[in-house]
Amino acid sequence: ARQQQLNRDVAAVIRLAETALVLNEGGPTYEAEKLAAKNRMLEAEISELENDLLDLKSKHENYFKNMEEARLTAEQLDKTN
Repeated sequence: ARQQQLNRDVAAVIRLAETALVLNEGGPTYEAEKLAAKNRMLEAEISELENDLLDLKSKHENYFKNMEEARLTAEQLDKTN
């Protein structure tokens, strides 16, 4: 009787361990998928920021070209007056 109870207890522990392994199987996969989604979101944000930077650099160059033209025009006006 004692041996049978011990066998049942061991079988129950094995089933419990198997269940825990099955339940934990999706854990790392879920975390990896979650991190991959976050990575894609951050890559999209980086791309958007890079585009904004290029736009601002272009505006910066145009602003200084316009300022230089305005300075030259002002100098020419001063010379004619």
